[in-house]
Amino acid sequence: MSEIHGKDRPPGQTISLAEAARIYLQNLRRNPQTIQTYAALFRRYLFTYCPPDMAASGLTAEQLAAFPGWLVEQQVADWDGDELHEISKATRDLTLAAVKGFILYLLRQKLLILPPADFEQIMYEFSELRRQQALEKKLPPTPTQPAIQMIIETAKAEPPPAPEARDAQRLRLIQLRDIAILELLRATGLRVGELVALKRRHLDFERRQVLVERTKSKEPRIVPLEYEPALEAVRVYLEARQDSTTGRGRSELPLFARHDRKAGGRVLKPLGVRTAQNLMAKYAQLAGQDGITPHSLRHAFAQRLYDSTRRIDLVQRALGHQNISTTQIYAKTQVQDIRAALRQVSGQSKQDPEL
Repeated sequence: MSEIHGKDRPPGQTISLAEAARIYLQNLRRNPQTIQTYAALFRRYLFTYCPPDMAASGLTAEQLAAFPGWLVEQQVADWDGDELHEISKATRDLTLAAVKGFILYLLRQKLLILPPADFEQIMYEFSELRRQQALEKKLPPTPTQPAIQMIIETAKAEPPPAPEARDAQRLRLIQLRDIAILELLRATGLRVGELVALKRRHLDFERRQVLVERTKSKEPRIVPLEYEPALEAVRVYLEARQDSTTGRGRSELPLFARHDRKAGGRVLKPLGVRTAQNLMAKYAQLAGQDGITPHSLRHAFAQRLYDSTRRIDLVQRALGHQNISTTQIYAKTQVQDIRAALRQVSGQSKQDPEL
């Protein structure tokens, strides 16, 4: 069959997906090796996802929009066939480029008719996958809750200094402060810079919430604190500190203070960002969990919140993100929900073979 141009296509003319792909590749201005690669990718993925003998005009917007997500789930066998693994990013990107070009060809030739809004959605899904991959590459691994708990238990397990030891009270305050910091980071997902800027008035024990004033966006936000161990850890630390100042002066004291010898004893000085990062590294190393940082705890908090609520807007507000696209990385599991719905709409079931 010769190439069918949109302006010359007879009314009602149909063509199979495989035949349309053959004509597309036959007229594609690429080097022979690229054309052979595209043909192999079509056979391997596109014709697994859509029957090659179906009419090209029968493709739906839902099917095409779901293709990038489906592609991510595909697995291939290694060279000896013993194990399955995800297809490489290079293969995914090349497949998406080939299929995207083919979709544009079908539309140009009027072999497929789609409303503009549906076309825009399809193109968005194809580009969104690559954006998500770029974000995931930047995102450090999210620590598990057992790993986080191990770090906190390690901090608690350090034997307190003997009462008669030199600087016993100071060393005990450091330990209680560190435990409170770890618990609060886990429970709130605060940035370490936000945490060290907290004052006593920012933590409301009665309302069980933290007021974060020094934020990256410069807009204050309230973070609920419903985790009792975190509240108790901070309460124990503050009671042991025995701040003598009362009234407004007391409320303006740093929530987490320095207790090293250089800090002095008369005026409490706020903890620094580097000190908070170092104490996290110290206990992570002692617990055999190297690489977990305060920012890792923020990611774990966000992922746990999203997994529990499926509300990306709640995660955005809790983290203080100005742009929700920054928060979308935690919604990667949401793709499964969308894909299941799209499969129902397009008549595909979860039991469809995925090679």
